[in-house]
Formats: sequence, C-alpha cells, structure tokens
Amino acid sequence: MSFVRTLPIRVAPVSGEALDSWVEAIAHRTDTYLNDLLPALGFLPRHEGLSPARWDWSGMPTDLELESIASATGITAGQVHRMTLRPYDQRALVLNPHSRRVDQRLLWGRARGSRYCPVCLAESGGRWQVSWRLGWSFACLVHNRLLADDCPGCLRPQRMRPHSGYGIPIPGRCANTTRGSDKHPRCHHDLTSAPSLPFPAESPVIQAQHLLATCIDTGRADFGIYAADPQPARVALADIRALAARFLMVASRPADLMSDTCLTRDMPAEIVTRIPTQERTSRFPDRPGASAPPGAPSTAAAVLVALNILNQPAFAEAGQRMRTLVEAVSRVSPQAALTVSTWGADISPLLKSVHLAAALHRRPLSEQLRHRAVTSAPESHPPTRARRPNAPARSPLSPGRAGGYGQPPRKARSTRSCVRPCPRCS
Repeated sequence: MSFVRTLPIRVAPVSGEALDSWVEAIAHRTDTYLNDLLPALGFLPRHEGLSPARWDWSGMPTDLELESIASATGITAGQVHRMTLRPYDQRALVLNPHSRRVDQRLLWGRARGSRYCPVCLAESGGRWQVSWRLGWSFACLVHNRLLADDCPGCLRPQRMRPHSGYGIPIPGRCANTTRGSDKHPRCHHDLTSAPSLPFPAESPVIQAQHLLATCIDTGRADFGIYAADPQPARVALADIRALAARFLMVASRPADLMSDTCLTRDMPAEIVTRIPTQERTSRFPDRPGASAPPGAPSTAAAVLVALNILNQPAFAEAGQRMRTLVEAVSRVSPQAALTVSTWGADISPLLKSVHLAAALHRRPLSEQLRHRAVTSAPESHPPTRARRPNAPARSPLSPGRAGGYGQPPRKARSTRSCVRPCPRCS
C-alpha cells in the first residue's frame, strides 16, 4: 500500500527513457527542487542525514518505491520498472542486490556515467535513454550516429553523479559543476550541440550495435558460432568482453604495434583514428578492458574486433580470424595469449574451442588429432598418463607389492623415543 499523494501535474515518460531523466523532467515542469520532489515520489534517504539526491536512486529502486512512484505519477509499476536498470540485470550487467549498484567487474557494467545522442536530446526535449547507461552502448540506432561521451563545454562525462537536490534541472543542459562542487555554478552547456560521427546504416559500427541490442533484448545469442548451440546473452557478452579486452591491451601500446597487425583493416577510419593509446579514466589502467571503456570509439573498435571472430559460421574460420589477435597479444604478453583460462571465469566453452582452433596449426599432428582439430568444434583434453606395458594393477592384494599377497607386511614405525635415558633416573 502506498502512502504518497498524486502529483497535481503529470509528465508522460518518453519511450525508453531513464528514470532519473523522467524525474528531472517532472521537476523542471513543476519548477520544484529534487529534494522536495523525491520524497513526494516515495524516495527516502538511505542513510540518516543524506538527502535522496545524493545517491543514485535510479538504478535499482525497491518494489515499494516502484509502487509509490506509480501511485504519485499515474502510470503503472511496470512502466517504472522498464525505466530502471533492473530489466538488464543478468543480461547486459550485474546488479548487486545489497548495495543496489552495478558491479563494474562483470560484463562491462557502468556504475556511473552515461553516453548520449545529441540529436535524440534535441528531438525529445532533453530526455535521456536508459540504454545509454550500458557499457555496451556506443551508437544510436535511430540516427545511426556514434554516441557522445563528454560535454563540449566542460569536456567532462555526463551523469557521473545525481543532480543536485538544491537546483531545478534543465533538460538538455550539462549539470556538471564548474569546479567539481555543488556550491559552484553549473556548466549548463547545450548538449544538443555536441559533435557526433554519422555512419551509414550498413556500416559495421551500426550493424554491431544492432546485433548487441538484439542479443540483450532477447536474452540469448544465436549468431555466428552460437547458431548451433545458442547461449544466454550474459555468456556471449562475456566472450565479447574477453576478446575486446585483448584488443584493448594491444591498442594501449605504441602505435607501431597496432599498425603491424590487421586488426583494424576492415574498421572505419573515423573509429581507428579516435582510439586512445590509454584510457584516461579507466579504473584499471594497467589492464585495459577490465572495466567498460569510457570512450565510445574505443568501445566500438573493441566490439568490432570481437564480433569479427565470434560472428563466423564455423570454428575453423573463427580460429583463423582469432589467430591475428593472438599473435598481436603474444607480442605484449605471451602468457595472456596462450592461456585462455586467464581470459575470464565466465567465458563459454565455445570461445575456448575457437582459441584452440587458432593455436592448433602450430602443434604437431598428434596434438591436432588428440584435440580433434578436423571436427567442427575442437576440444581441449588433458593429457593421459601413459602406463608401462605389462604393469600390474595397483591393488592391495596384487603380488609384487609390499604388503600384498606373498609379500611380508610392512613394519610399523616404532613409537618409542630415540632419546637415551638419563643415568640418574634409571
């Protein structure tokens, strides 16, 4: 049962809009501070003395909060649920049920920040899509453009923290502070003027984003090597992340290493020239790709390299495409190139078969036969221990063993002390 009152002015949400964007639109329409609006919607502080606008309440609200928002705004709880990150849980990201935050260690989850399409902001009046917050979103499928990362005014990413509770949001404007504190004025630069790269609909960048969106929406992957054995979306995205991380490892090194490979041969030149040598805001600068890349160009490039391997119809062809990546990674870290078990604990056996197919051409014929290289899906088998010919079975009653049939029993160890007794005490 909800104890909130219905708001006198209602604002309908836009299709695919994020919850925080919709609440900010209501605050702008009613000319109300967020500190006054959030309690009216049923949001309460998580900690004493902390205002509701100081924590990220839009990712995973509770069921009671969903019902309260629905009662106050006049929409259904299902509509509010679709405006959060909860529908993407266990598909495109992993939500921590205790902290209700995105786990950044898995599936390129982004706990903070959001990319955006300037054209979408201009057409919708500054409303933000919830899918822009995913680490897998790098292109707009409506306008076929690369998503923008930073504000063109302050040159900083967007939505890294909730909007201040002591201000009225302005949709379509940058809400970053000028000096990193709520006491200073806001940037308020027009985000619709941000530059973004357009691409044709048949571009590999747009096609890759289409494939990821279909995989996430349906919850299953049935493309390329997964066609014969469809996998959950989380498993396929883990494979893409593992391959993309290896590409970013090569891209973070000097440019001559990238130029010596064919990894970017079929990639648009606008993407290649915008790949940074090192992500400036990465949580793991020594391990590129361990977390979601903050830049849309580097994300698009890494996903293109991964899908160029996984979207092949056969394991042999995927292995040939992967061979180029493995050889490039071996120049940076030979162990990371050869040991697929270090690529992630959640990768699929199909990716391991592709890695095996990429490396079998250098192994002797006996190894290729043992791993079934001529089959459609090579498998890794542990080497079997060779037994000596005519070796007796290891049985407790086998003749020839100490303690066995026809042999004297083993002598038990003496428990007596070997220390010589004292003459005075004897």
